[in-house]
Amino acid sequence: MEEIPGELSRNRIVVGVDASEESEEALRWAARYAEWVGGQLDIVHVWNLPTEHIWIESMPPPTPRTETAREALAKIVERVMGHHPAVPVTTSVIEGHVTKELIDRAKGAILLVVGCRGRGGFDGLLIGSVSSTCAAHAPCPVVVVRRI
Repeated sequence: MEEIPGELSRNRIVVGVDASEESEEALRWAARYAEWVGGQLDIVHVWNLPTEHIWIESMPPPTPRTETAREALAKIVERVMGHHPAVPVTTSVIEGHVTKELIDRAKGAILLVVGCRGRGGFDGLLIGSVSSTCAAHAPCPVVVVRRI
């Protein structure tokens, strides 16, 4: 299911997904948009040790972190993309700095889609640091999706 970004079509839409409801809503939005424009989704979860505890708190400790994140991402993708079977999808789990990896992955994409807030930060913020940094620095247009 994973591919190298250069092998994707020119209508590639990158979607950043974490364990938040906001990112799941961003994936729903991106799936509808991809259907409309004939695009395909490059669904990316970036993890690093300080933030990955969100994905692994319900899993037994011996499970490798990357595999745990891959399994959690697969469940979200299955739940959302089951309603959009015609949209081509690739998924990637990358260890690294979230904003750097999403911005790098967005090179050559027609769009980067992220949720307005992830799992970190402070309650009450309208936009999180990842979404604001991506909006300021991505090499393509960025859509920041709010959960309503």
